Amino acid sequence: MASPFKIIGYGLQIAGMAIMFFAFINLVTGIQHTVGSVTQMMSAESGVLKTHQNSTACDPETDELCGVDFTDEQAMQQVMSKRVNDFITYLGLGLALMFVGLMLRAGEEIGGFITGLKSKEPARDRLRIPVGKLRWGDF
Repeated sequence: MASPFKIIGYGLQIAGMAIMFFAFINLVTGIQHTVGSVTQMMSAESGVLKTHQNSTACDPETDELCGVDFTDEQAMQQVMSKRVNDFITYLGLGLALMFVGLMLRAGEEIGGFITGLKSKEPARDRLRIPVGKLRWGDF
């Protein structure tokens, strides 16, 4: 059976990978949502769409892009910087969890190796027991 340190280490590594996967999926869906909103706004303003997007119809609590004027040069940078900062935060948290899990597992392995090196008797004084067929001259 595996030691608790190894099991906790594996658990932390899996949790770190799951957090990093969530961060990546969150970044990709955020970029897609932003690009879709910009495309819809530009299409509505250019007259491609028959209905103009009403700025009062959106809810700022549910849609963070509500009321953002994408014609401003800094608007896109502000929206995307929030997404990237969230991604970096989750990525750092996931990497930290993976590193802690790896250290727990490695510490358990190194500890087992060091205790294996500390033997009470030297190797040359160990008793040798022959196994198998005995032949003349084995002794």
